[in-house]
Amino acid sequence: MVTAMGCMERVSDLRVAVGLVLVLAVGLGLMNRLVAARVSVAVDQVTPTLRPLADMPMHVGTWRGEDIPLDRHMVKIAREDDCLSRMYVDPRHGRAVWLYIGYIGRVRSWLGHRPDACYVSQGWELRSQRETHVRPASGRAVPATLYEFAHPSRGAVERVLAIYIVNGAFCDDRSYLKYNRRHPNLFGSMGAFLARIQIATAGTRSAEDDYRLLAGFVSEIVEPVVACMPYFESPGTGTDDHLAARTEQ
Repeated sequence: MVTAMGCMERVSDLRVAVGLVLVLAVGLGLMNRLVAARVSVAVDQVTPTLRPLADMPMHVGTWRGEDIPLDRHMVKIAREDDCLSRMYVDPRHGRAVWLYIGYIGRVRSWLGHRPDACYVSQGWELRSQRETHVRPASGRAVPATLYEFAHPSRGAVERVLAIYIVNGAFCDDRSYLKYNRRHPNLFGSMGAFLARIQIATAGTRSAEDDYRLLAGFVSEIVEPVVACMPYFESPGTGTDDHLAARTEQ
């Protein structure tokens, strides 16, 4: 039998339950707005370089640099937050390398240019690609990707060494691609960023000499590049191979 007292108790319990639901709803609403606000900030906020890439030294070891203006269309497509295009020449042997650094200081799905995509889109054929490690004088093991491209109509060959820095650490080509879906740093103090370092040289008859030249240049510019990054983790580990970072005299 349902009594008046029982009905009143049920109504009271219902009111308490409704009150709890309303409190939870308000709380969840506030939390959703807080998270949404943090996501918006994390996505829109740019983590700047510690110093502009243009401050990279013009003289690096025996190499002498000269800035090379970039095509405006290329800059627009890349949508990078900072970049550097520079030609370095070593007067000892007259060889030249082209250095390109692209920096992205915010979370986004587009990671900028990659040699295997950009060269091919410009009519070059990808002949070979392999992963390796180079070890500069600092002892920091640096994962790198080596490419060889050929242009059928020009009869030219270019060899390229690409290095990636993601969120303060060197990573290989495969790890770099995984960051295509990076999550924003909602509650941390360090923002997400990535840098792509690309060094290219005109190919000669000796691929090993060309790769050794590129590795030797890497030994000179790794630390100046790291010095421009917002932050950097402790040196990683890697394995040495025949591409010791030195140039042959």
